[in-house]
Amino acid sequence: MSGSDFWKAKIAAFLHDPLEKAFVLMRGESHERIADEAAREIFGEELLELRDQTKGLKDAIKRADWFASGADRPNLPRDFGGAPFWDKPEIVHPLTGKAIRLDEDLLGDFSKDEFKRMSAAHLARLANSFRENSEGGDHDWRAAFFALWRYGDEVSVGESSDKNKPKPNLWRVSPADSRTPDHGILEHLSLASAFTGASLSGKRPALLLVSFGPVQGFIAEARKMNDLWAGSHLLSAITFSAIWEVARRYGPDAV
Repeated sequence: MSGSDFWKAKIAAFLHDPLEKAFVLMRGESHERIADEAAREIFGEELLELRDQTKGLKDAIKRADWFASGADRPNLPRDFGGAPFWDKPEIVHPLTGKAIRLDEDLLGDFSKDEFKRMSAAHLARLANSFRENSEGGDHDWRAAFFALWRYGDEVSVGESSDKNKPKPNLWRVSPADSRTPDHGILEHLSLASAFTGASLSGKRPALLLVSFGPVQGFIAEARKMNDLWAGSHLLSAITFSAIWEVARRYGPDAV
């Protein structure tokens, strides 16, 4: 698979879960159905038809979802060691250990329908912003994927009725898994799209580790402040050039 279909497939994988999945599950809805509704609202039937009609793509996305789940979540027994998010919805700071309780007062700012509406509207703005500047009004699918990956959780939540209690951006802290809520939904979606892209070439995917250094010895050769700045800048520029080549071809989620 190549060209626009490759980026469409990665977007389909990226949208396999809604951004507000944990909050949707708390309210008893099917997150798969909501994800499909959002994809349909943003892209019409084009994305879902590609996913359902391309041989092996739907299974590839499902496997990528499993791989991503295994890669970013601890392997605990189903009935042991979990932290059910729907029973005790809270976010714990990874360094301080401070817990922020997402109680009904906080979640009450967002109705069930408002969650879905705001997510779909935000993703549609990102994806469709690349339709206007392309020839014939077609999507630049790669640019659309880059935008979803980079700005997916930057939802504009609007003004709160209480000036002393601003509306929180719950999308930025929405956990990927309600049983082990220790990583964000965007991390999971990014990893799932990366695994999907790696499996579409028909070849065996691989992990590549690149080490660039030793940095200290290179910078230590500086004799002036300008040399120090230039050396640091040169190392950063060379590193980014390599990263950009991978991101340009396979997506920033592959880095």
